[in-house]
Amino acid sequence: MLADRPHGRRLTAAERMRLEELERRLREDDPELAEALRGGRPRQERPRPLVIAISAAAALVLVVLAAVVGGPAAAAAMLL
Repeated sequence: MLADRPHGRRLTAAERMRLEELERRLREDDPELAEALRGGRPRQERPRPLVIAISAAAALVLVVLAAVVGGPAAAAAMLL
């Protein structure tokens, strides 16, 4: 609805009233959703550095173990 508006154009009084009515109905129908939407977009949780470090160390151990047990070809296959 707002995509066809020129940049900086405000809502008309009728549009504001309609939006307020929709917001009121949403709060009545589904208060949890209304509250979640008021909070904005939830932050995406980034992997913690410790988890990344442990994962990288485990991967390195597996590649070295493959090289020891199966030779260089097995280590190369693990990397692919």
